[in-house]
Amino acid sequence: MAQTVHHPRGFGFDFETLDPIHWATISLAALTGVIHLYLFFDQGFIPFLLAAAGFFAGIISLVMTRGLYRLAVYFVGIPFTFIQIVGYFIIEQPTTLADISVLAAFDKITQAMLIAILCYLLYIEWEKRHRPLPSRKEMNPR
Repeated sequence: MAQTVHHPRGFGFDFETLDPIHWATISLAALTGVIHLYLFFDQGFIPFLLAAAGFFAGIISLVMTRGLYRLAVYFVGIPFTFIQIVGYFIIEQPTTLADISVLAAFDKITQAMLIAILCYLLYIEWEKRHRPLPSRKEMNPR
């Protein structure tokens, strides 16, 4: 009987390859996405809606991709999230900590944690793909 080989690339719902760090990433992205949706409905500022859509698209991309494609999701997610933080400080221009609302501070901390986890996942995935192959001596010790 022929055995099916699971190829690490492609698309489709792939919950089996998601470990707790991926679920933490999904949770943080969902949290900041919901905050941006709330801000959009509260203030009607279209960039909040676009940011929320970006975070939810990132979650879907993370769940629906494997292997090399997932590496691209991490690579795109880092600058996307960083732009959210920088954009806040450019638009709001807080001069003291008192100028930053509790919701904004919570959101920026969430986004900083998301960036840190995405960097970690990018590093881990990169290391998996660029690990040197073992030598013949390591493979066949005598």
